[in-house]
Amino acid sequence: MARKKGTPAVETPTGKPNPKAEFDAWFKTCTDAQKKVIFEVDAKLNVIQTDKNNLRKEMQPLRVGMELSRVKEIIIGRSGKADPQKEEGRIWGAYRDSHLKDAGYSKSSCDTYVGMIVEARKILPSDELITALIDHTDEQGSVMMTGGNLERPFGKFTMYLRSDAVQEHVNDGKVNLDDLTVDDLIANVFDPKNVESRKTKPNLTVAVNTAVRQIFSKLKAERKASKKPMTDEAATMKARNRLVQYVVEALLAVCDMQPMAFKPLTAKTVKAHKLLTLASLVQAANAKKQKAAKPAKKAARKTKKAKSTHAREYEQQPEQQAEPTEIRPEGGKYVIRKNSKPQFPQLAWEIFEDGKDEQVARCQDKLQAVEAVNGLLKKAGAAVDSPNPDAAAAAQDKVIRKHLEANKPPLAAG
Repeated sequence: MARKKGTPAVETPTGKPNPKAEFDAWFKTCTDAQKKVIFEVDAKLNVIQTDKNNLRKEMQPLRVGMELSRVKEIIIGRSGKADPQKEEGRIWGAYRDSHLKDAGYSKSSCDTYVGMIVEARKILPSDELITALIDHTDEQGSVMMTGGNLERPFGKFTMYLRSDAVQEHVNDGKVNLDDLTVDDLIANVFDPKNVESRKTKPNLTVAVNTAVRQIFSKLKAERKASKKPMTDEAATMKARNRLVQYVVEALLAVCDMQPMAFKPLTAKTVKAHKLLTLASLVQAANAKKQKAAKPAKKAARKTKKAKSTHAREYEQQPEQQAEPTEIRPEGGKYVIRKNSKPQFPQLAWEIFEDGKDEQVARCQDKLQAVEAVNGLLKKAGAAVDSPNPDAAAAAQDKVIRKHLEANKPPLAAG
């Protein structure tokens, strides 16, 4: 089904997209038939999450995926992908976040459910047959087909549905329902001989692997307590040899058997029975530890390189004298100090009376502090720091000239 184009992204006051407003804006452009499908899917998916009585039956991934795919086909198309960089992918995400997130459906679960039904339709391209399989219950009313994943969407029944017995009725993406009826399919799919069984390990393998893991766990605990790394494989093996020998001798004694000359198993036997060995577990643990430590080592080398480069640049710079942190202006009455940790960061320079700890004033910089001291000295009648003798002499000459002009006698009349 064709998707809708030209829907602008709706943003919240914070600048983030608003899923509900964005989807509602797109929803207005849908046809009545499309709106009806979306309403039906919303209602059914919310019931699946809230109706606990039918939870097991309704929560089947294929059933959820079939419902989600109905809405996804309206927004994107049957074979389209939900690319978040494209408009239709953004609308699909807005629908999921505004209509399904509160019901417990995450982005990951929605993508998994839809992906499973897509894979299921490739194996059995008939929604009628798929629905019949996921609806089928046994004599006690329990659903027969549950679980599954992307590789095996029908769970333990996937292998039979992929077999020639079923696939010979599938041609050009369709199932010939005249040859393969619903009843025949159900009878064969759920036949115990056609159900894929989980492969179990022999008891001997389980016993050997369990014993090896117990020895390895005890070894790790001992190494951790002694704070010794487990990187020396030879030392690790030697530490456990005596324990293994003791266990074997104790078993022989309990079974009332004579001591035997044991031969180590060949690599072929270990591989055939998938047996764990202490050496393999130690190697795996060391490899994991080294892999985790590699990024940290690279980062440390990078930091060290950056440090040495900065040091070389610093050494090439001319030597600078440190800025004084205490100034004593002429007059000897006040001291200006720079506080490295001031209570007021913007007022780092402080003025004190000489010999006293009480602050007189605070200033932003050194120049402002010097001017403030000069003002205090002038107010107290003291000489200003670093007076200008030329300026004082000029001022004195000016006063004398004014006085002479004022007392100049008048000229005689001619």
